[in-house]
This record gives sequence, structure tokens and C-alpha cells, in this order.
Amino acid sequence: MPDSSQVIPACADCFGDDIDAQSFRLMSMIGAGVGLLDHPERLDDVLRKLGARHHQYGVREAHYPIVGEVLLETLDEVLGHDFTADAKAAWAGFYGVVAASMTAGAVDGVPHVDAARTDHG
Repeated sequence: MPDSSQVIPACADCFGDDIDAQSFRLMSMIGAGVGLLDHPERLDDVLRKLGARHHQYGVREAHYPIVGEVLLETLDEVLGHDFTADAKAAWAGFYGVVAASMTAGAVDGVPHVDAARTDHG
């Protein structure tokens, strides 16, 4: 399966060498995001805060579309024929919301994250 550090080598610099841990965090966040779909204002707040933190790690707006492609490619590989055109469109739409909110959080600087924080969770 492709991962974002293969597609964008700079991503490895953002999160360190433990791609398995970062993959787990990503999947956990996606699960949490899906769980908040019925609460869009809460989802937006969580994603904006996450975007502000990710900006401090070196993630930039240009990274989001590439990570989205990797997500869709991974879902296609794992789900195969079950990853229908409708499912792909739904996931692409969801990721578009995620990327837009996280990018907005990075731009807004929400929240004022403690610069001394060193964990990436």
C-alpha cells in the first residue's frame, strides 16, 4: 500500500520515522471524524485544532490533496470491488471536508498550541 511518506518524502519529516504509529493515528482520527458526522460543528472544531497542530509539525496545504489520494488508493486496494464509485465519492467528499477544516485551522492558528508540545497525537 502506498503511504504519504513515499508520495511526499517531506511528510516523513513532519511526523518522524514511525509510519505504523502515524497510520494508526490517522485511522483513529478518521474513525473519530466519521463518528462526528452528525455533529458538524464539533467535527469542524476538532479538525481546525488538529490542522493548527499539524501546521506546527510542518504539514502544509499542498500535502492534503496528496494524502487524500493515498487514502483513496488505500481504500481501493483494501476493499477492492466493494469500493464502489459511490463509496469513493463519499470518501472523497468526507476527506475534502477534513482537508478544508484542517487547512482553515492552520491558517487561523486555532488553537494557540503550546510550542513545547512534542507528541504528535
